[in-house]
Amino acid sequence: MAIHILGNGPSLGFFDRTKSCSDSDIVVGCNFSDVTLSPHYTVLIDVRAVKQFMSDDPYVLEIDAVLSTRAYNYLENNLGWDKVPADVINVIDKIDLIRDRKISKNLAMNSGQHAAVYSLRKNKDQNEIHIWGTDSFWTRDIQSATDPIARPNHKGSRVRPRITKRWNSYWKKIFIDHPHHTFTIHAPKEARVVKDIASLDNVSVV
Repeated sequence: MAIHILGNGPSLGFFDRTKSCSDSDIVVGCNFSDVTLSPHYTVLIDVRAVKQFMSDDPYVLEIDAVLSTRAYNYLENNLGWDKVPADVINVIDKIDLIRDRKISKNLAMNSGQHAAVYSLRKNKDQNEIHIWGTDSFWTRDIQSATDPIARPNHKGSRVRPRITKRWNSYWKKIFIDHPHHTFTIHAPKEARVVKDIASLDNVSVV
């Protein structure tokens, strides 16, 4: 049994639910994950994301959700759970927002990283983790399949080198903090995963 973290970058197309994992594996989504990939749950950490459940035409999340404490508290304090339609989101757990001031003063771990940390904590007997759809390992473009939902009015490029640099630093921290786990990054053949990560003993690129 292994854990599969599903990012929402273009390379997620390499993941095939019927071929890439077994029925006993744990599949974890990020934000508005693709329901057709049947993740067991998805992790949302940003206020921008949970605001989509508060509009006049709220987004319906068909996957069980784990929220960061920041996102959960925002809904609770700024809207009130009694005003969140019962059928738009099913929260099964919370995770404290993870931030390392040595990496970034303002940027916390992203949803994929929270998904990885949460799943590792919940499944301590699992030491094999596969990471899909996380293109920031080899590109500075942070475009996501969930952008049309979370950022419907955004136009233009989403190339953010400062953000991807910090994201990769957070991933490196996760890999180093779990030396007895093996991490497989699934990437296109032409992708060049950042050297600091690809060279780690417990990381492989496929």
